[in-house]
Amino acid sequence: MSDGRGGERGGATRQRGTDVKAGWHVKTLGEVLEKTETLNPLQSPEAEFDYIDVSSVSNQRFRIEETQRLKGKDAPSRARRLVRANDILFATVRPTLQRIAIVPAELDKQVCSTGYFVLRPKPEIDHRFVFYSLFTEAFMGQMASLQKGASYPAVTDGEVRSQPLAFPPLPEQRRIVGILDEAFAGIATAKANAEKNLQNARALFDSHLQAVFSRRGDGWVEKPLRDICEVRDGTHDSPKYVADGIPFVTQKNIRDNGLSLEHTKFITQTDHDRFYKRSNVAYGDILISTIGAN
Repeated sequence: MSDGRGGERGGATRQRGTDVKAGWHVKTLGEVLEKTETLNPLQSPEAEFDYIDVSSVSNQRFRIEETQRLKGKDAPSRARRLVRANDILFATVRPTLQRIAIVPAELDKQVCSTGYFVLRPKPEIDHRFVFYSLFTEAFMGQMASLQKGASYPAVTDGEVRSQPLAFPPLPEQRRIVGILDEAFAGIATAKANAEKNLQNARALFDSHLQAVFSRRGDGWVEKPLRDICEVRDGTHDSPKYVADGIPFVTQKNIRDNGLSLEHTKFITQTDHDRFYKRSNVAYGDILISTIGAN
């Protein structure tokens, strides 16, 4: 029931279709963000920088896990956005994959791909409060509905800027962030424990596996692998990676517990059809790394 001033009885207001507690405000992300910088590394061909591409961010741990050290003359065309410590990176390509991370201090003034929207909150907004807001159902639901493109679904920077953010005064933001940080740390601990349990299970499996294959019974036959399956070699050249496209599996994707697509790189459909079609894999294929096997 309206009080005649745009508010509602019960200590809450309604703005842009969102119920907001008393003392909270609603603004668009664009209104609470500072302007970020762009640059062209090619103008300083010998200067080195750390490059954060779309595959650098883990959508399991939500942090930057891998960067490339490049010279300006070797910079890809997407390396154009200067980042600062505590900026939030949000990948606008396949946004629902949640490639979201906070820039750590050691990557201050480095460069990220234009495949990211860079959020730099104003002083009255805690950067981690904005970080957590990007995981909400409301925000992700908007990203899912706004993304366009069949092969490379994406949203625009403008569409991200236009999303509403409900926020309380700074002290309350920090209290909420403290609670969420604790929960986030708990999730990380649970994942670490699960990985340790998986390693123990793997060791037990390996023990049983060796026992089975070392005790051959009647009827067993030994043949070279080439006689019982088609053996194909992968590619040996250095592909030209792009922000999104055909997944290109490398040795780094083969982990102790199987195939991981967490840091998958991509090639274009054109390069795939022209250079790498012979290296296609299919469901049920077995991949064996011949590099770093030990």
